[in-house]
Amino acid sequence: MLVFGVKNLIWEIIVTRVEHNYFIFGKRLVAEKVYRKGELIFHVVNYSIQDKATYQTIQVKQDKHIVNLDILAYVNHSCRPNTVFEAESLTLRAIRSIAYGEEMTFFYPSTEWILDRPFACHCGFPECLGLVTGAKFLPVDLLQRYYINSHIWEIYNGTILRPHVS
Repeated sequence: MLVFGVKNLIWEIIVTRVEHNYFIFGKRLVAEKVYRKGELIFHVVNYSIQDKATYQTIQVKQDKHIVNLDILAYVNHSCRPNTVFEAESLTLRAIRSIAYGEEMTFFYPSTEWILDRPFACHCGFPECLGLVTGAKFLPVDLLQRYYINSHIWEIYNGTILRPHVS
């Protein structure tokens, strides 16, 4: 897929495909080439910002969520992801080598404080969360095993350090 981004005059060649009718998720994004660790996969360029989270948004700041995600909308969650979504740069990057035909996944709590629609995870890995609800509901030692965006750490630290008022 060739994507021409007007915003910031960014031109990118995206080599992925969306597969339909995949398991219970419906759709997924798979690699149409081998990606190296650290390689840029996608940069979100034509988006809108809203204050309210939905199942079709990604949280990028404490109270800001992006919509119109393009192919990013097809990146499913995994408790053992092969990509990270970097909220500050609005980019999806490989965190390890990704094989041709492999599904691209990221750890949803890395961007979401509270998911609009929690769901049961079916990744099947030993470290599976079971129920994915957002970073708010996960212990810090678990979060530290993953790449977590700075806005999530800021919310986490503000919530934990804020004195309780009775």
